[in-house]
Amino acid sequence: MLELFLIRHAKSSWKDLTLDDFERPLNKRGKYSALFMSEKLLKKAAIPDMILCSPAKRAKATSKPFCKTLKVSNIHFDPLIYEASMHDLYTMIKQISPSHKKVFLIGHNPELNALAYELVQHQENIPTCGIVHIQFHTQLWENVTQECAKKVNFYFPKQYNDFFDYF
Repeated sequence: MLELFLIRHAKSSWKDLTLDDFERPLNKRGKYSALFMSEKLLKKAAIPDMILCSPAKRAKATSKPFCKTLKVSNIHFDPLIYEASMHDLYTMIKQISPSHKKVFLIGHNPELNALAYELVQHQENIPTCGIVHIQFHTQLWENVTQECAKKVNFYFPKQYNDFFDYF
């Protein structure tokens, strides 16, 4: 069985409107959300073999607490993720090495929403730092299809009461 966690980057800052979209950093809530959600996944023993991440500043910053909390060193920043279409992301997933059984994909909307819908008919918006956990009943990523996909869960910061303890 293979597992994929689609993770939307955490909340970014719009403080400096002169910044290029690619360069937008996380805001305070975004930094906290990424740490908070990484700790939630640690409690669920959701430790990836690899993280695929957009190289956009806000996505990279989102990945840092996941790497630190979950002790993941295998992270690949792929420039294609930043402006990828849903089909590009799907193709990328199908090319993952079979040695990786559990993968995090940290990226952007609307493409993550479209991919979640394509794979498991997930219709809710994935909010910032939201996670769609998908299992595939196959041993090879190249065989991933809707037919072998199952949504396990949908996590997002505001669903947890203790998230609001800091705000």
